[in-house]
Amino acid sequence: MNKIFLFLLIFTQLSAKIRFFSFQYNRPEFLEFQHKLLKKFVLDDFELIVFNDARDPTLEIAIRNICNKNNIPYVRYEQEWHKTDPLNEYILHILEDPRTDSPFQLDSVHGKLTAEIISRYPGFRHCHVIQYALDHYGYDHDDIVVILDHDLFPMKPLSIRKLLEDAPLIGIEHIGRHGDRYLWVPFIAFDPKRFPNIRDLKFHCDAINHHFYDTGAASYHYLKNNPNVPYRMYPRIYDQEFYHLSTRKLQHLGLSRDEIRLIKDLPWPGCIEFYIDFHFLHYCGGYIDSHPIKQSAVLDYLRRVLNKE
Repeated sequence: MNKIFLFLLIFTQLSAKIRFFSFQYNRPEFLEFQHKLLKKFVLDDFELIVFNDARDPTLEIAIRNICNKNNIPYVRYEQEWHKTDPLNEYILHILEDPRTDSPFQLDSVHGKLTAEIISRYPGFRHCHVIQYALDHYGYDHDDIVVILDHDLFPMKPLSIRKLLEDAPLIGIEHIGRHGDRYLWVPFIAFDPKRFPNIRDLKFHCDAINHHFYDTGAASYHYLKNNPNVPYRMYPRIYDQEFYHLSTRKLQHLGLSRDEIRLIKDLPWPGCIEFYIDFHFLHYCGGYIDSHPIKQSAVLDYLRRVLNKE
């Protein structure tokens, strides 16, 4: 069984709250901002659990230390679990099917893809940890569960509970290269009490009509098999849609002074996204080394938002 801090064991006995999952790999500084911004802007009573999937021991310790400093319950996802996750064999079976169209270029040994190779791929590793969180801390929770990317940050006050009043499942819309629509994992919120067959709701990579897609694609099959479940998908709004506009036009669109400054400070292309009517900012690709100007612009923006009265 996973090694969990004593305060997490105590934590699980508390009364129901909205439960946020944050999946951390290599950006401990992002976790610090995410935690503080959640506390500043989420209007509901909530709790945060961090799933520490760092491969580098130094980063694992850094993430753990931030959790300890801020009294954030955290779960260490042991690295050997990636190799034994059954999703690897499932994905291997899909990718070996000659009918499968896949954009992923995965390394192979002597020309043959293996489950072990799949277990090393960052996108699939992410799927492993998300499913672990759902199995152990999500499906049986008696309140709303929220999946967050490690580089997703709230920007304005909002109530998750209010967002789910008319639908038990909301998230970010991803439109695949063949027009297939599914819920994308930077932000997904659902109320497990309001679902049939709740354990069939998964968010791993999957094939849709023989087209292989990234994390979240499995939600397509749940929604197809449970057509009476109401849900809502929010569009992905890219900074590129606004980059060329003047400050005056951006003001007319309702963007704040800080949001406009961020857009103007970003390099081209900035490659950040805004979700749910500009309530969340997604850094995008935070697990890989980023453009230093982009990183500086986003972190400066987060500081301004965090310190603003």
